[in-house]
Amino acid sequence: MRARAQILLGACKVFAIKGYGDASIRDIANEADVIFGSVIYHFGSKEKLFIEAVRRYFLGAPPLVNCYNPVLELGGAPSPQEVADAIHETVRQLIAAIHAPQSPEFLNGLILRVLADGHKGAQTLILEHFAPYQYRVMNVLARVCPNRIERDLHAWFDLFWAQFFYPITTRSLRLLDHGRERYSEEWLRYVSHRIAWYLCMPLGLPEPTGRVDRPVRDSIKARAAARALGDDYGPGAGAPFAR
Repeated sequence: MRARAQILLGACKVFAIKGYGDASIRDIANEADVIFGSVIYHFGSKEKLFIEAVRRYFLGAPPLVNCYNPVLELGGAPSPQEVADAIHETVRQLIAAIHAPQSPEFLNGLILRVLADGHKGAQTLILEHFAPYQYRVMNVLARVCPNRIERDLHAWFDLFWAQFFYPITTRSLRLLDHGRERYSEEWLRYVSHRIAWYLCMPLGLPEPTGRVDRPVRDSIKARAAARALGDDYGPGAGAPFAR
C-alpha cells in the first residue's frame, strides 16, 4: 500500500497549492512519482482522492480527533476557571494540530482550499465529522454555564470556528508581515490563549491561566505605522501596532 500512501501525500501537496479545480491527476502523479494509471487504480477519480486527502490528513489527525477531550471530560461541578482552562487546552490542541512545526506544511493550504473552493463533498464530510463533538461540547457547556440558552451556545460555536479559522485564512499575510516561513511556537502559544480568552468572555468565564505576552517583532505594519505617524508612534503614544 506504499503507492497509495505516496499518491495521497502527493495529492495533498498539489491540492494545497493549486486547489481542487486546477489540480489534475497528471499533476498528482508527477508529484507522487507514480504513473497516471496508478492514481486511477487506487482512487478512481480526482474527487474521491480529494475527499480521502481531507479525511486522512485533516480529520484523521490524532490531535483533531482528541482535541475536545479537555471539555468533554469535565465532570461534576467544575469551577469557572477549570472550564476556561479546558477551553484553552482544546483551542491549543486545535491550533497545534494545524500549525505546529511537526504538522505537515501542506495542511494549512489543504484546509484553505476546502473552504475557498467550495467542494461540497469535502465540506459535508467536515460538517458531519465535527457535528457530534460540537453537540457533546454544547451539552457540557449547557451544564456548566446554565445561564446560557441554546441559541447562545449555537452562536458561541460560530464564534469558535471563526476564531479557529482565523490563523488559517490569514496565514500568508501574517507570515509576510513578520518575515517568517511558519508560525513560531511562541506566537502559537500567544494566539491560542487569546482565542480561548475571547471564547470565554461570552460565557461569563474568567481569563484562562497561562497568559503569554504578544511576541514583539519587526513587521511591515510596524514600519509603515512608524513612517506615517512619526513622533506619535511608539509605546505610550497610543499607536495600535506599538502594543
